[in-house]
Amino acid sequence: MIHVNHNKHTGRSLNQMTADEMYDLVTELKDAVSKERNLYRDLMVDHEELLAVLAEQDIEIDVLRSGLENFGGEEVLQNTLKAVEANLDEKVRGHNDSKQ
Repeated sequence: MIHVNHNKHTGRSLNQMTADEMYDLVTELKDAVSKERNLYRDLMVDHEELLAVLAEQDIEIDVLRSGLENFGGEEVLQNTLKAVEANLDEKVRGHNDSKQ
């Protein structure tokens, strides 16, 4: 059940509205819902595209990690992972500092 306190056009409550005013209100609400659905669909498309990019990056990282380990050995891989983690921590701190 939808409760509307006042019609924005007349300032009257629902039980005081004419049939035409109620029809206009319902039409406005349907349009608003339609717009929100379209925004939601757009958001879901963006979300799916982002998930695809993240999956691609995971594959690239796995391939690069394997190549680094094969080329330089376990020690080089571990040193590189530590450097990446330190760089990431620094970027996250910088990002958080810029928000404050």
